[in-house]
Amino acid sequence: MAAFAIGAVLGTLSEETSVVALTLLAVTLLLGRRLFLNGQLAFVRTWCAAAGAGILTGTAVLLTSPGSRNRRTRHHADSMFSPEALAASMRGYVHILHTVMTNWQYLGVIAIGVLIGLLVRRADGGVPRPDRRAPLLLVTGAAAVLFSGYVCTVITYPAFGPSVATSNRLWNDYLFLFLLLLVGAGCLLGNLTARRYRRGAGPVAVGAILACVGLTAVLAVSLRALETEMRVRSEAWDSQDHSLRKQAAAGATALAYTPLVISKMSEPFGNGGKRLWPASCVATYYKAEKITDGA
Repeated sequence: MAAFAIGAVLGTLSEETSVVALTLLAVTLLLGRRLFLNGQLAFVRTWCAAAGAGILTGTAVLLTSPGSRNRRTRHHADSMFSPEALAASMRGYVHILHTVMTNWQYLGVIAIGVLIGLLVRRADGGVPRPDRRAPLLLVTGAAAVLFSGYVCTVITYPAFGPSVATSNRLWNDYLFLFLLLLVGAGCLLGNLTARRYRRGAGPVAVGAILACVGLTAVLAVSLRALETEMRVRSEAWDSQDHSLRKQAAAGATALAYTPLVISKMSEPFGNGGKRLWPASCVATYYKAEKITDGA
Protein backbone atom coordinates (compact mmCIF):
# COMPACT_ATOMS: atom_id res chain seq x y z
CA MET A 1 0.00 0.00 0.00
CA ALA A 2 2.82 2.40 0.78
CA ALA A 3 4.40 1.80 -2.64
CA PHE A 4 1.04 2.36 -4.35
CA ALA A 5 0.39 5.58 -2.39
CA ILE A 6 3.86 6.96 -3.14
CA GLY A 7 3.44 6.10 -6.81
CA ALA A 8 0.03 7.76 -6.96
CA VAL A 9 1.46 10.99 -5.53
CA LEU A 10 4.39 10.90 -7.99
CA GLY A 11 2.00 10.33 -10.88
CA THR A 12 0.13 13.55 -10.13
CA LEU A 13 3.28 15.71 -10.20
CA SER A 14 3.85 15.75 -13.96
CA GLU A 15 3.85 13.49 -17.00
CA GLU A 16 7.66 13.73 -17.15
CA THR A 17 7.99 12.53 -13.55
CA SER A 18 5.82 9.53 -14.38
CA VAL A 19 7.92 8.68 -17.44
CA VAL A 20 11.18 8.69 -15.47
CA ALA A 21 9.73 6.71 -12.55
CA LEU A 22 8.13 4.09 -14.79
CA THR A 23 11.36 3.72 -16.76
CA LEU A 24 13.31 3.02 -13.57
CA LEU A 25 10.72 0.53 -12.38
CA ALA A 26 10.80 -1.27 -15.73
CA VAL A 27 14.61 -1.46 -15.63
CA THR A 28 14.44 -2.84 -12.08
CA LEU A 29 11.99 -5.54 -13.14
CA LEU A 30 14.01 -6.50 -16.22
CA LEU A 31 17.29 -6.76 -14.30
CA GLY A 32 15.81 -8.11 -11.08
CA ARG A 33 17.55 -11.48 -11.29
CA ARG A 34 20.95 -9.82 -11.72
CA LEU A 35 20.49 -7.14 -9.09
CA PHE A 36 18.79 -8.97 -6.24
CA LEU A 37 19.02 -12.30 -4.45
CA ASN A 38 16.40 -14.95 -5.19
CA GLY A 39 14.83 -14.47 -1.77
CA GLN A 40 14.31 -10.78 -2.48
CA LEU A 41 12.86 -11.08 -5.99
CA ALA A 42 9.25 -11.64 -4.95
CA PHE A 43 9.22 -8.58 -2.71
CA VAL A 44 10.98 -6.39 -5.30
CA ARG A 45 8.57 -7.41 -8.07
CA THR A 46 5.53 -6.87 -5.88
CA TRP A 47 6.82 -3.47 -4.76
CA CYS A 48 7.57 -2.38 -8.35
CA ALA A 49 4.17 -3.57 -9.57
CA ALA A 50 2.37 -1.69 -6.78
CA ALA A 51 4.41 1.47 -7.37
CA GLY A 52 3.83 1.25 -11.13
CA ALA A 53 0.08 0.84 -10.60
CA GLY A 54 0.10 3.87 -8.31
CA ILE A 55 2.01 5.97 -10.85
CA LEU A 56 -0.42 5.00 -13.63
CA THR A 57 -3.35 5.87 -11.36
CA GLY A 58 -1.88 9.25 -10.47
CA THR A 59 -1.05 9.95 -14.12
CA ALA A 60 -4.62 9.07 -15.13
CA VAL A 61 -5.93 11.59 -12.59
CA LEU A 62 -3.53 14.20 -13.98
CA LEU A 63 -4.40 13.54 -17.62
CA THR A 64 -8.16 13.63 -17.03
CA SER A 65 -8.03 16.92 -15.11
CA PRO A 66 -9.71 19.89 -16.86
CA GLY A 67 -6.46 21.84 -17.10
CA SER A 68 -4.61 18.96 -18.75
CA ARG A 69 -7.43 18.33 -21.23
CA ASN A 70 -7.60 22.00 -22.19
CA ARG A 71 -3.83 22.18 -22.65
CA ARG A 72 -3.77 19.12 -24.90
CA THR A 73 -6.63 20.49 -26.97
CA ARG A 74 -5.02 23.92 -27.32
CA HIS A 75 -1.63 22.52 -28.35
CA HIS A 76 -2.95 19.62 -30.48
CA ALA A 77 -1.10 17.10 -28.34
CA ASP A 78 -2.69 14.22 -30.27
CA SER A 79 -0.10 14.86 -33.00
CA MET A 80 2.94 14.41 -30.74
CA PHE A 81 3.60 10.94 -32.18
CA SER A 82 3.50 11.98 -35.83
CA PRO A 83 6.75 11.44 -37.76
CA GLU A 84 7.31 15.18 -38.03
CA ALA A 85 6.81 15.75 -34.29
CA LEU A 86 9.04 12.80 -33.36
CA ALA A 87 11.81 14.08 -35.65
CA ALA A 88 11.51 17.61 -34.25
CA SER A 89 11.60 16.22 -30.71
CA MET A 90 14.75 14.28 -31.55
CA ARG A 91 16.42 17.44 -32.87
CA GLY A 92 15.47 19.26 -29.69
CA TYR A 93 16.71 16.39 -27.55
CA VAL A 94 20.05 16.28 -29.34
CA HIS A 95 20.41 20.00 -28.59
CA ILE A 96 19.60 19.31 -24.93
CA LEU A 97 22.20 16.54 -24.75
CA HIS A 98 24.82 18.80 -26.31
CA THR A 99 24.04 21.53 -23.78
CA VAL A 100 24.24 19.14 -20.84
CA MET A 101 27.34 17.26 -21.98
CA THR A 102 29.27 20.48 -22.60
CA ASN A 103 28.30 22.03 -19.25
CA TRP A 104 31.54 21.97 -17.26
CA GLN A 105 29.76 22.47 -13.91
CA TYR A 106 28.80 18.79 -13.94
CA LEU A 107 32.47 17.97 -13.39
CA GLY A 108 31.86 18.94 -9.78
CA VAL A 109 29.30 16.13 -9.45
CA ILE A 110 31.84 13.61 -10.75
CA ALA A 111 34.47 15.05 -8.37
CA ILE A 112 32.13 14.48 -5.42
CA GLY A 113 31.67 10.87 -6.51
CA VAL A 114 35.42 10.39 -6.89
CA LEU A 115 35.96 11.77 -3.39
CA ILE A 116 33.37 9.38 -1.94
CA GLY A 117 34.98 6.44 -3.73
CA LEU A 118 38.42 7.38 -2.41
CA LEU A 119 37.33 7.85 1.20
CA VAL A 120 35.01 4.87 1.72
CA ARG A 121 36.69 2.14 3.77
CA ARG A 122 35.74 -1.21 5.26
CA ALA A 123 35.52 -1.71 9.01
CA ASP A 124 39.10 -3.02 9.01
CA GLY A 125 40.37 0.08 7.17
CA GLY A 126 40.81 -1.64 3.81
CA VAL A 127 39.49 -0.45 0.46
CA PRO A 128 36.28 -2.30 -0.44
CA ARG A 129 35.99 -4.14 -3.73
CA PRO A 130 33.68 -2.47 -6.26
CA ASP A 131 30.31 -4.14 -6.54
CA ARG A 132 30.25 -6.47 -9.53
CA ARG A 133 26.87 -5.03 -10.49
CA ALA A 134 28.26 -1.48 -10.78
CA PRO A 135 29.07 -1.56 -14.53
CA LEU A 136 25.62 -3.01 -15.29
CA LEU A 137 23.95 -0.30 -13.22
CA LEU A 138 25.90 2.45 -14.98
CA VAL A 139 25.10 1.14 -18.45
CA THR A 140 21.40 0.60 -17.76
CA GLY A 141 21.26 3.93 -15.92
CA ALA A 142 22.66 5.71 -18.96
CA ALA A 143 20.12 3.93 -21.18
CA ALA A 144 17.31 4.93 -18.80
CA VAL A 145 18.41 8.58 -18.89
CA LEU A 146 18.56 8.63 -22.69
CA PHE A 147 15.22 6.89 -23.16
CA SER A 148 13.25 8.80 -20.51
CA GLY A 149 14.79 12.10 -21.62
CA TYR A 150 13.64 11.61 -25.20
CA VAL A 151 10.13 10.56 -24.15
CA CYS A 152 9.90 13.62 -21.88
CA THR A 153 10.92 15.78 -24.85
CA VAL A 154 8.26 14.15 -27.04
CA ILE A 155 5.41 14.81 -24.60
CA THR A 156 6.43 18.42 -23.92
CA TYR A 157 7.15 19.38 -27.54
CA PRO A 158 3.50 20.13 -28.50
CA ALA A 159 3.27 22.80 -25.79
CA PHE A 160 6.75 24.32 -26.07
CA GLY A 161 7.75 23.69 -29.68
CA PRO A 162 11.41 24.38 -30.52
CA SER A 163 11.88 26.13 -27.16
CA VAL A 164 11.76 22.68 -25.53
CA ALA A 165 15.51 22.63 -26.23
CA THR A 166 16.12 25.80 -24.18
CA SER A 167 13.49 25.58 -21.41
CA ASN A 168 15.80 23.84 -18.97
CA ARG A 169 13.16 23.50 -16.25
CA LEU A 170 11.64 20.77 -18.42
CA TRP A 171 14.78 18.68 -18.06
CA ASN A 172 14.76 18.43 -14.26
CA ASP A 173 13.14 15.01 -13.93
CA TYR A 174 15.66 13.07 -15.99
CA LEU A 175 18.58 15.37 -15.09
CA PHE A 176 18.21 14.26 -11.47
CA LEU A 177 18.75 10.70 -12.66
CA PHE A 178 21.71 11.95 -14.71
CA LEU A 179 23.27 13.50 -11.58
CA LEU A 180 22.92 10.22 -9.67
CA LEU A 181 24.57 8.45 -12.59
CA LEU A 182 27.52 10.87 -12.54
CA VAL A 183 27.97 10.42 -8.80
CA GLY A 184 27.93 6.65 -9.24
CA ALA A 185 30.48 6.79 -12.04
CA GLY A 186 32.69 9.03 -9.90
CA CYS A 187 32.41 6.64 -6.94
CA LEU A 188 33.48 3.70 -9.11
CA LEU A 189 36.40 5.69 -10.54
CA GLY A 190 37.52 6.79 -7.06
CA ASN A 191 37.26 3.25 -5.71
CA LEU A 192 39.31 1.80 -8.57
CA THR A 193 41.93 4.53 -8.08
CA ALA A 194 42.19 3.79 -4.36
CA ARG A 195 42.62 0.06 -5.02
CA ARG A 196 45.20 0.31 -7.81
CA TYR A 197 47.17 3.43 -6.87
CA ARG A 198 47.09 3.69 -3.10
CA ARG A 199 49.96 6.17 -2.96
CA GLY A 200 48.40 8.28 -5.67
CA ALA A 201 45.00 8.40 -3.99
CA GLY A 202 45.99 11.40 -1.86
CA PRO A 203 46.76 13.78 -4.76
CA VAL A 204 43.62 12.62 -6.57
CA ALA A 205 41.56 13.36 -3.44
CA VAL A 206 43.12 16.82 -3.14
CA GLY A 207 42.36 17.48 -6.79
CA ALA A 208 38.74 16.39 -6.32
CA ILE A 209 38.37 18.66 -3.28
CA LEU A 210 39.84 21.64 -5.15
CA ALA A 211 37.50 20.98 -8.09
CA CYS A 212 34.47 20.90 -5.76
CA VAL A 213 35.52 24.08 -3.95
CA GLY A 214 36.32 25.92 -7.17
CA LEU A 215 33.07 25.00 -8.90
CA THR A 216 31.05 25.83 -5.78
CA ALA A 217 32.70 29.25 -5.60
CA VAL A 218 31.87 29.96 -9.25
CA LEU A 219 28.24 28.96 -8.73
CA ALA A 220 28.04 31.01 -5.53
CA VAL A 221 29.16 34.13 -7.39
CA SER A 222 26.47 33.63 -10.05
CA LEU A 223 23.82 33.07 -7.36
CA ARG A 224 24.89 36.26 -5.59
CA ALA A 225 24.29 38.22 -8.79
CA LEU A 226 20.93 36.48 -9.20
CA GLU A 227 19.96 37.49 -5.65
CA THR A 228 20.54 41.16 -6.47
CA GLU A 229 18.57 40.90 -9.72
CA MET A 230 15.67 39.14 -7.99
CA ARG A 231 15.53 41.79 -5.25
CA VAL A 232 15.45 44.62 -7.79
CA ARG A 233 12.81 42.83 -9.84
CA SER A 234 10.63 42.05 -6.81
CA GLU A 235 10.62 45.70 -5.76
CA ALA A 236 9.68 46.78 -9.28
CA TRP A 237 7.00 44.07 -9.46
CA ASP A 238 5.45 45.16 -6.16
CA SER A 239 5.34 48.76 -7.36
CA GLN A 240 3.76 47.80 -10.67
CA ASP A 241 1.31 45.42 -8.98
CA HIS A 242 0.10 48.27 -6.76
CA SER A 243 -0.31 50.51 -9.80
CA LEU A 244 -2.23 47.90 -11.83
CA ARG A 245 -4.57 47.10 -8.94
CA LYS A 246 -5.27 50.82 -8.51
CA GLN A 247 -6.08 51.20 -12.22
CA ALA A 248 -8.31 48.12 -12.22
CA ALA A 249 -10.18 49.36 -9.14
CA ALA A 250 -10.78 52.66 -10.96
CA GLY A 251 -12.51 50.76 -13.78
CA ALA A 252 -9.75 50.69 -16.41
CA THR A 253 -10.19 47.86 -18.93
CA ALA A 254 -6.77 48.16 -20.61
CA LEU A 255 -3.76 48.19 -18.32
CA ALA A 256 -0.23 49.21 -19.28
CA TYR A 257 2.24 46.50 -18.20
CA THR A 258 6.00 47.01 -18.26
CA PRO A 259 7.93 43.73 -18.74
CA LEU A 260 10.28 42.92 -15.85
CA VAL A 261 12.59 40.45 -17.55
CA ILE A 262 14.99 38.31 -15.54
CA SER A 263 16.81 35.22 -16.77
CA LYS A 264 14.43 33.12 -18.92
CA MET A 265 11.23 33.77 -16.97
CA SER A 266 8.14 34.16 -19.16
CA GLU A 267 6.92 37.74 -19.44
CA PRO A 268 4.11 39.40 -21.39
CA PHE A 269 5.39 40.79 -24.71
CA GLY A 270 8.60 38.77 -24.28
CA ASN A 271 10.33 36.73 -26.98
CA GLY A 272 9.57 39.42 -29.56
CA GLY A 273 5.86 39.32 -28.76
CA LYS A 274 5.56 35.71 -29.94
CA ARG A 275 4.22 34.40 -26.64
CA LEU A 276 0.70 35.67 -26.16
CA TRP A 277 -0.47 33.57 -23.23
CA PRO A 278 1.42 35.46 -20.45
CA ALA A 279 -0.39 38.67 -21.42
CA SER A 280 -3.80 36.99 -21.29
CA CYS A 281 -2.93 35.47 -17.92
CA VAL A 282 -2.00 38.89 -16.52
CA ALA A 283 -5.19 40.44 -17.88
CA THR A 284 -7.26 37.67 -16.29
CA TYR A 285 -5.43 38.06 -12.98
CA TYR A 286 -6.24 41.78 -12.77
CA LYS A 287 -9.77 41.27 -14.19
CA ALA A 288 -9.08 43.51 -17.17
CA GLU A 289 -9.96 43.01 -20.85
CA LYS A 290 -6.36 43.32 -22.01
CA ILE A 291 -2.95 44.69 -21.15
CA THR A 292 -0.72 46.83 -23.33
CA ASP A 293 3.04 47.07 -23.53
CA GLY A 294 4.02 49.81 -21.10
CA ALA A 295 7.59 49.81 -22.37
